[in-house]
Amino acid sequence: MNKNQELHAILEGELQKGEYPVGSRFPSEYELAERFGVGRCTINKAVSDLIATGWLARGKRGSGTRVLRHEKYPQGRLVFLGNWAHYHNAMVLMGIQRTAMTRNYAVELSCPAREELNRNLDRFAGGGVSGIITIAYDWLPKDYPLPVVYIDFGTPEYDPACHNVVNRNYEGAHNIVKALLAAGHREIAVYTNRDYMHSHRYFRVKGMLDALREVGIPDVEDRVFVGLEYQVYDASEMLERLYRKFPDTTAVATVSDDLAIQVLIAMKNFSISRPPVITGFGNVANISDVYMLPTVDQHPQHLGARACDMLIDILEKRRTPDPIMEYVDATPINLASIPRI
Repeated sequence: MNKNQELHAILEGELQKGEYPVGSRFPSEYELAERFGVGRCTINKAVSDLIATGWLARGKRGSGTRVLRHEKYPQGRLVFLGNWAHYHNAMVLMGIQRTAMTRNYAVELSCPAREELNRNLDRFAGGGVSGIITIAYDWLPKDYPLPVVYIDFGTPEYDPACHNVVNRNYEGAHNIVKALLAAGHREIAVYTNRDYMHSHRYFRVKGMLDALREVGIPDVEDRVFVGLEYQVYDASEMLERLYRKFPDTTAVATVSDDLAIQVLIAMKNFSISRPPVITGFGNVANISDVYMLPTVDQHPQHLGARACDMLIDILEKRRTPDPIMEYVDATPINLASIPRI
C-alpha cells in the first residue's frame, strides 16, 4: 500500500466512524499535511479520491471542503433508464446523481433499445437493483417488482397508479403565450412535433391554445403546425404553410427549444418582411443565452433530484408505497426580449 492509499484508508475510516459530522468543514490540506508529515500534493490526491468516491465535496472558493456522508457507499443501487445524450436529460441525470450520492446510493445508467428493454428489466429485477427512475420510456409492466418513478411522462395523461414527477407543462406554456399577448401579439401560431398527442407535450399545446381562446382568438386549432424535431427542412416547410394561411403572423410559440432553434435557422433563408418572435420551451443550454430566447425553464436538475428523493424515500419507507404525483414549476424566462407591437 503506497502513502496515498494509506492516507485514503485512514481518512475514510475516520469518516465512517463519524469523527467528522455531515456538513462540517473537513480539515484543510495544510492541516492534514502537518498532521501526517507529508507534502500537499500527496494530501491533495487523497482528498480528491475521497471527493470522487462521494465522502466529501469541495465548497465554493474559500469555503473549504465539506463532509457529505458517514456510511459505506452505497446503500443501494438505482437505475436511470433513459437517454442522457440530450442536454435536458443530462441535467436531469445530474440532479439524480447528486441526490443519490448525498443519500449514499449508486446510479447505473441504462439506455437499451426498445426490443432489449424487457431483457434489461429482468436483469435489474434479479441483479441487486433497488429501484428505477425513467424518462422517455413507456409505462413499465404493472406487476414489475421494483419501485419505478417516472419523470415527465404522459401519453398524454399521467398514469395515476404510478409514481410521477412532472413539470407544470400546461401552466408554463399557457404563461408564455399570455406574455406574447400582453406584448400585443395576437397573430400567434403554435409549432409542435408530430407525436405530441402521445407525450407530455400535449399539455404544452393545450396550454398555449387555451391562452389564445381566453382572449377570443378564433379557430385556434388551425394555428397548430407540426414538424419533425431536429429537421430544419421541416421548419422551412412549416413557415411556408404558416404564412400562406396566416400572413400576418407575428409570433410562433414552439413546444421545445430544439424546434425553436430550427425555426430561427430556417428564417435565415426565408423572406419575411417582419420576422416573427419565436418562443421555446425547456431552457436548453446555450440556446436561450445566445439568442435571449423567450422560453420556459423546466428546472431539469430539480426534476431529477425530486425523482431521486421520491424513490429513495419509498425504498427507505419514509413514504407510503401509494402512487405519488409531484410537480416542478415550469418558469417563463427572457420575457423582456419579446418585442411589443
